[in-house]
Amino acid sequence: MKVQGSCAMKPPMLGPFDGRRKRSRCQRCAASHLKCSGAHPCANCNRSSKSCIYVAASTDVPIIILDSSRHRSPAAKSVVRQRPVAPRASPAMDDERYFYYFDVFAQRNSFSGKTRLFTDDVKRMGELQRLPYFLNSIRALGALQAYKLGSPCQSRHAGDAYTSYVLYSQAVIGLRKSLDRQQNGMSDSNRTALLWTTLFLGMFELMSDNSGMGWLQHMVHGTAKGLAASGPSICDTATGARIFQQAKMFEVCRTIVFNDRSFLTQPEWRKASQRLWSDGGLSEEWRPLDSLVDIMLLCPDLRYRANRFCNAEDDNPSQGIPDDARDIASTGMALREALNAWHKAHLADEQVAESRRDASPVNTEDECSLLTRLFWAAISIYLSGEFDYEMHHWTRFGLAVPTFDAETVHGHVATILALTEHALERSSLSPLLFLFPLRIAGARSVWASRDQRARVLRILDAISERFAVGHAIREGLTDAWLEMGVVVNDW
Repeated sequence: MKVQGSCAMKPPMLGPFDGRRKRSRCQRCAASHLKCSGAHPCANCNRSSKSCIYVAASTDVPIIILDSSRHRSPAAKSVVRQRPVAPRASPAMDDERYFYYFDVFAQRNSFSGKTRLFTDDVKRMGELQRLPYFLNSIRALGALQAYKLGSPCQSRHAGDAYTSYVLYSQAVIGLRKSLDRQQNGMSDSNRTALLWTTLFLGMFELMSDNSGMGWLQHMVHGTAKGLAASGPSICDTATGARIFQQAKMFEVCRTIVFNDRSFLTQPEWRKASQRLWSDGGLSEEWRPLDSLVDIMLLCPDLRYRANRFCNAEDDNPSQGIPDDARDIASTGMALREALNAWHKAHLADEQVAESRRDASPVNTEDECSLLTRLFWAAISIYLSGEFDYEMHHWTRFGLAVPTFDAETVHGHVATILALTEHALERSSLSPLLFLFPLRIAGARSVWASRDQRARVLRILDAISERFAVGHAIREGLTDAWLEMGVVVNDW
């Protein structure tokens, strides 16, 4: 089996967010002793056009999916979360304290490295302060942050955990009721509230759920669906532009983790995003990271196409060179050229100056620049991985593809690890931003030294102390290493 740069390949690797609390298989794969991708339908059942059925996992606390449609997909019906250990008592509401810890969460979790915090945007939207479900999502995050930062010796420590889940449930139920009342249309303020609420509830899940599936449901069925329903015109308002920028960062992380497509790659959305920085209200806040993220969104879209093409070729090899192969290869080369042009314009001079000073890759104190270089290293490897794990196909067709040699990949992995360690220790960048780069670097560490693999796991353990979802990335990596024959005690 070959290791993928992100989370899935053919046969699909157990990914960091593959949704299985235990790495179980669908009934057909289990009966046939086949490796199951964990998707719905899984790759094997989809290829053979068979029904794909999973045995339901035992449940504790059900997550209420924010998709208001009456016809939800089967994959959206069995997401569960472990019940927190907490006393059975009425939650003690302490608004002042929970709003304080919500601010603490924001200060500890910048999602762009820029000076403006997302709480600055929320506090300016007075009309949202009247919506209970929106306020409860803020309280829930604050209560959970208070729990994580508190001492177990404090009398209200366990109470904070219990209260956070109660508030979370109240926010979800309140939001669902609000959606049911607005079937015929939604005001701009309510749509903005929905987007922020689902974003905050997703953050709650990332802190508390070590499978990542709760966040995925909020992101796909809440934030992303709400944005798509609003249309690109949401970027024309100040409040809409702000939530769009926050959601966009989560969306790019989601698509890379899942090798999935995003509606944000559609031409009308790309134009709306570019307008924000050219003639929109955010032009003064533009940084090179913003244009890099626009390019990054296109890479998982290409990987999605490449994976489907290679799967089909494995089952039924083409004679000659298919048009799809030419188009995928040329698109890959065009993306590499776009990344190289971006690098030349925004990073090349800085890196040359550092090399002349014999500086480390982490000498900058600018958090946005640090995040930019981290994302650059990660997406550079990711684009190469779209082709070099299936190189036999592209070699057979004689097509040029944007792959890297081992030395270049090693250099980018070293940059990812160094920048991530530095950022965790000295920056306010959210550790959530480091998960997909670490997943990519970890996959490329399979044949590296034991010390390097141990280093990757130490970083993920540090992230997991703040965000439970780090355990999913760790488990996905160790599963991948085991599949490649790495001995368990060799990391």
